[in-house]
Amino acid sequence: MPTFSRQDSMPEHFTQDEIQTLPALFGTPRFARYLTATESRSEHGASHTARALALYRWNGQVAAAMLFPLNMLEVVLRNAIADALASTYGPSWPLSRQLLISLPNPQHRYSQRKDLEAITARYPNNTGQVIAELAFVFWVEMLNTRHDGRIWEHHLRPQFPHTPTRLTVQDARRRLHAMAEEGRRLRNRIAHHEPIFPRNLAADYETIRTLIAWRSPVAAAWLDRTQTVTALLQQRSETAP
Repeated sequence: MPTFSRQDSMPEHFTQDEIQTLPALFGTPRFARYLTATESRSEHGASHTARALALYRWNGQVAAAMLFPLNMLEVVLRNAIADALASTYGPSWPLSRQLLISLPNPQHRYSQRKDLEAITARYPNNTGQVIAELAFVFWVEMLNTRHDGRIWEHHLRPQFPHTPTRLTVQDARRRLHAMAEEGRRLRNRIAHHEPIFPRNLAADYETIRTLIAWRSPVAAAWLDRTQTVTALLQQRSETAP
């Protein structure tokens, strides 16, 4: 974890071999982002590289910590939507032709229809396995406007009973879609090992927490008690130069 001091001194020790070897292994263009983020008039050479390595390590730690809230977000979201689908199309909803033809089927990008069709063909009598196998993007896209009349006008508040009452069903559904999409983008960025330190990670966590709280305040409170993201963010705010 980064241990930058308020006096802008050398971060926690890295060996000379690590300082010389690791940046090249991580990739010069990739590591350059960390060097730029830790530039200081008072530090150059090995000291600057060590500071950038500390930030690289912290970025990896906070990315790993963020996976637990993102995992919870995906599971809560897909189960809520699966319940809404079961209420609309019946308990064997993956086999519903009506649902299938309601899904978009673009030829040159992700197709919800093809995803559902292919997975249901593998598990025709196992709705739980279909739920587990469908891509995160499938669930996010179930929150778009095309499903308002069929699903969300009737089932949004039962599945997300703690949405703010001031929001219309359509506004709440749009907010849910935006929050879910932001979580999906963050998860993909982490999965591709991209830097996330420039993001407002406190806002990212709050987005995840809010969506979960709209489903269950108990689950959101449990997440608050068990996650480690906020401690890492506090650590960086206290130690960053």
